[in-house]
Amino acid sequence: MKQFTTMTLRALDSEENEDLVRIMNNVMDKEGLKTGQSVIEFIIRDYIRKKNELYNVREDFTKYRQNAEKEIKTLTEDNKGMKDTMKLFNEFSKMVKKYDK
Repeated sequence: MKQFTTMTLRALDSEENEDLVRIMNNVMDKEGLKTGQSVIEFIIRDYIRKKNELYNVREDFTKYRQNAEKEIKTLTEDNKGMKDTMKLFNEFSKMVKKYDK
């Protein structure tokens, strides 16, 4: 693994790197940072935090989706059972009416 001791950002005034400068300026303004060094440090640390948060959200979403799928399956089976019960009840009602006459 590469061990960084210094880093230079080249050509920040070039058109190719306008997006980097814009991102760095936004971070500097929003986070109240004073130097490019502190911005880079913040971005790197924030990347790890955001990556971990995203992993946790995905994990929670997967659990929620699995639970929702189980619940949908249960409700579908219950609904089918209710329909079958209603069908039998209607047939029974018809038979009772037939013999009541």
